[in-house]
Amino acid sequence: MRSQDGNAPALLLDLRDNNGGSSPGGLLSAIMTNPYRSTLLSTPMTIAGSDASNSFNGSIPALPTTMMQSGPDVTLPFPDVWKGKITLLINGGTASACEGFALRFKDGDRGLVFGEPSFGSTGQPYFVSFPEFGMSFRVSIKREYFPDGRQFEGLGVTPDLSIPLTRNELREGIDTQLELAAKTVLAQ
Repeated sequence: MRSQDGNAPALLLDLRDNNGGSSPGGLLSAIMTNPYRSTLLSTPMTIAGSDASNSFNGSIPALPTTMMQSGPDVTLPFPDVWKGKITLLINGGTASACEGFALRFKDGDRGLVFGEPSFGSTGQPYFVSFPEFGMSFRVSIKREYFPDGRQFEGLGVTPDLSIPLTRNELREGIDTQLELAAKTVLAQ
């Protein structure tokens, strides 16, 4: 993040095609200058007594009647964060924990987000494998929403400036998204 004299003029984080992993809380703590919110999530809960009674009576509901909801949590910035210019670049391959980073970055109004909408996934799936059939599948264990309650899944983070990548650019090795984001972050 720093040049030889200790001050970088700007930082561009290219998160395109980053499918997540662990949430980068340390990086957020180092760069966020404003409070930011996490997502709102809900997940089904089951109560063993109710489940047992329903299974005994043959009336197992399609979905549990009890749901747990949490968030959005607000995180306050640290006083000694890096305050330079910063921009994100995202696309449809930006997913899971990486999307969570982009969402918090945008919610905290830290800088501009360029590119294409992110994937719209929540991460933390329930994984089932059937090795004898060469199959596996993942099912989301929660519903996730933007801090204001709007649906997140299937929509993802919308960039401040949409820059579609064209087939011709891919063929010619041109990266208009990166070039425009770099020019803009330096001009801020």
